[in-house]
Amino acid sequence: MVSKKFDFVSALALILTSFYVIYGSIDIYQQAKEPMYLSPALMPLTLGVLLLFCSLLLLAASLKGSNPGERWAEFRQWWDAVKKEESTKSMFIGTIIIGLYTYVLLPLVPFVVSTSIFLLVLMAYLKVGSKGKIIIISAATVAIVFGLFQGLFHVPLP
Repeated sequence: MVSKKFDFVSALALILTSFYVIYGSIDIYQQAKEPMYLSPALMPLTLGVLLLFCSLLLLAASLKGSNPGERWAEFRQWWDAVKKEESTKSMFIGTIIIGLYTYVLLPLVPFVVSTSIFLLVLMAYLKVGSKGKIIIISAATVAIVFGLFQGLFHVPLP
């Protein structure tokens, strides 16, 4: 029998998302001060309501033959196993490194420096090769990207 734990959790996440969309569209409607049929809130509100409806259908289908407690217990058991895997830890730390690059390094440091630091740290964490190889690959990548976009295509970089 196929487990419905992912349908259950996805339905809950989509219900929360639909509430967010509906709330946001009501806020748009209030700011627009136009009739609903002319308001830019009409489409997001319609999509939010449809998403809520479909999410409730998915939730009902996922609970067929079970109850929310059982589905949540199944999901928790799966999640506890996933958290223990080394690949999950690597992915999580890699995501943090990418976030730091995007939201901390790029706004504060010039592109060439921030991208070089990012590539060096990420490749060192993933143990891609020797230190010399990592330095050469990082420098070459930044030089090629900078040369192509800045020099050849005249595209401004952050």
